[in-house]
Amino acid sequence: MLGAPWASSRRLRGRLAYRCAASEVPEAIERLLREFNEQRAPGENLRRFFARHTNEQIRGLLAGDLVAAVERDAPAGQVPMGVEG
Repeated sequence: MLGAPWASSRRLRGRLAYRCAASEVPEAIERLLREFNEQRAPGENLRRFFARHTNEQIRGLLAGDLVAAVERDAPAGQVPMGVEG
């Protein structure tokens, strides 16, 4: 999940869900950071980079292609205390 509930930017307060196999996570993060380094404006930080892209665009950077959003699976049982469900 990208984003954080405590982020100062309203755009980052939500979460961006992108599901992939654990073995694919390093490549997904590498694609995202490579695009950030190539596309960012002079002096632009990652927060501002995210703010000027839609969730679909960020998901596409992670996937290597545009992908549609999907509803998250409901938890099988009670969610542990301190974890959002």
